[in-house]
Amino acid sequence: MSVIETIDKIITFPLDYHKQNKSPNTLIKESGYLENYDKINEDVIYENLILNPGAINDWIQFMWDKPTGSGWALDKKNEEYIVCYFVSEPSYKELEKRAFDDIAKAYAAYVKGELEWIRGIYISTSSQST
Repeated sequence: MSVIETIDKIITFPLDYHKQNKSPNTLIKESGYLENYDKINEDVIYENLILNPGAINDWIQFMWDKPTGSGWALDKKNEEYIVCYFVSEPSYKELEKRAFDDIAKAYAAYVKGELEWIRGIYISTSSQST
C-alpha cells in the first residue's frame, strides 16, 4: 500500500473503528501503517488533519471510546493542549507529556503516539501467536 493510501486510512481510522466495528489491531494492519510507519511523522499527519478538519473530532471520539488502562490522551489545560502517555495501574502516572498551542499539532502528536502504541500491541500479539 502506498504512503498516501496509508495516510488516507489513518485519517479515517476512527470512523472505520466505529462504523465497521473493527479492532485497532485489524485497522492498523489494513491501513498499511505497519509497512509505512517510518515514513509517516507528525508533520505529515498534521498536514492531513488540516485538510480534513472533521477528522480531529473523529479522533477525539476515538480517544474517549477506546477501553484502556493506559495509552495516549489529549487534554486542554488553560490555553495549551497537553498530549501524554499514561498508565493507570497500579496508580495513574503520566510517563510522557508534551504541550502545544495548536490543536491540530497536538492531535498530530496524539495520533502518531496512538498509532505507534497500537503497532506495538499488534507486533507483541502477533509474535505471541507464532
